[in-house]
Amino acid sequence: MAAAQAERETALRQAEEAQRKRATMARIRNIALVAVSMLAAIAVWLGWRAEQQRKVAEEQREQVDQILARAQNIVFQRLDHMDIATLKEVFAVYQMGADRGDANSMENLGMLYALGYGVTQDYIKAHEWSEKAAGKGHGGTMSNLGVLYEHGHGVTQDYVKAREWSEKAADKGDGDAMANLGGLYANGYGVAQDYAKAHEWFQKAADKGNARATFYLRLLYDNGFGVAQDYAKARVV
Repeated sequence: MAAAQAERETALRQAEEAQRKRATMARIRNIALVAVSMLAAIAVWLGWRAEQQRKVAEEQREQVDQILARAQNIVFQRLDHMDIATLKEVFAVYQMGADRGDANSMENLGMLYALGYGVTQDYIKAHEWSEKAAGKGHGGTMSNLGVLYEHGHGVTQDYVKAREWSEKAADKGDGDAMANLGGLYANGYGVAQDYAKAHEWFQKAADKGNARATFYLRLLYDNGFGVAQDYAKARVV
């Protein structure tokens, strides 16, 4: 009987030990599940936070670019009033902006090369930087490229390419490009001469306040090119 009792006690202890092990394993699995859930939640939160930070950084970058663009435009309007030393400083600033990939700086750098402000005039460099800016979808520099091709500055003169670049810029609302297109149609450069088309583009440019287009509109009305001759309109356009 003592032996049987001992066996029962041993079996009971083994059963209790097995139960404890199962309970322990269950707790470990629960802890692991909680840990995994927490890590997943943290990962989701970190991903959300990173996305929010990315959006904030992108918004801040856009704001900085807008401020930079406006500041550069203000500076560019005053170039004629700057001495050589100041022009060289302006060139250096535009070069820094262009090197960091800023499209507005690239456009202005191309213009400085074209005008010879702060640097030796170099139409090839002007074309190079203008193409880089145009590659970033910058409408103003597309218009500049049209002018370079129209006059053969830094490139082989090509009226067809002049028209193509001017059209791309005009599609982006650039008034200078619209005026350039008016000139191409009026002279038949790269297109069949068409005074009606010239009038259309000059009018669009004039509506944007382009003074050159307004001048040519007056000539069209004065001579009846593409429109009914109208001296009154020629005076008030």
